[in-house]
Amino acid sequence: MIFPSSYYLPKVLVGIVTYKGKDYCKEEFDKRVKALTYENYDVFRVWTDDFKGNSRNRVTEGYNIVLEKFRGGNYEYLLTLEADIIPPRYIIEALMQHHEDIVSATYMIGFKNNRHPCIFDGSKFKREIDGKWKSFLNTMDAKDLNGELIHAPGGSGLGCCLIKRKVFDSISKFRHEQAHNDTYFHKDAQRLGFKSMVDTGIICKHYGTAEEWQKIIATNF
Repeated sequence: MIFPSSYYLPKVLVGIVTYKGKDYCKEEFDKRVKALTYENYDVFRVWTDDFKGNSRNRVTEGYNIVLEKFRGGNYEYLLTLEADIIPPRYIIEALMQHHEDIVSATYMIGFKNNRHPCIFDGSKFKREIDGKWKSFLNTMDAKDLNGELIHAPGGSGLGCCLIKRKVFDSISKFRHEQAHNDTYFHKDAQRLGFKSMVDTGIICKHYGTAEEWQKIIATNF
């Protein structure tokens, strides 16, 4: 989607919460962020390496710092973008054209041959980790995605998510409990009447490494 030069362009904050463990793709990521085709956006990055607590604490703190920046500026949209996700250059225009309160692009999670869309259907399953049973959200199956805009009953992460300002008029801050803040953001938003939508026709490259996730799991469960 290309906006005419006379078209009003809402201001967007691209909020990135990251840490040094994602530096392996930093060059490619930074190059893509600078090359986004939308013409009215700022970039704000928070490094969480020196924050205290486990990854849930650090990431949530990082997102709330981003939210403070967003609220303090004349931004109409927040694009949350994880530093190991490479979106299309036109990502802001493509998501904005849906006029949704919350809309994400599609990216895969998991490892090697066990990768699936970060789109959750609202159901749960249990897995035993270190002798304890933990609940996890079920993802949708990639074969069921048809390139259309769909509703994700269980949310869709915050890896590449465009959010209107009015959502944060109702949600005061990001939070976490047993799961990370992205789960509770979508849960809180849907409880308040917002829908978590996903454009399954926009596919982002997602690195994510098994080693990185093993470290996260080890510090959280």
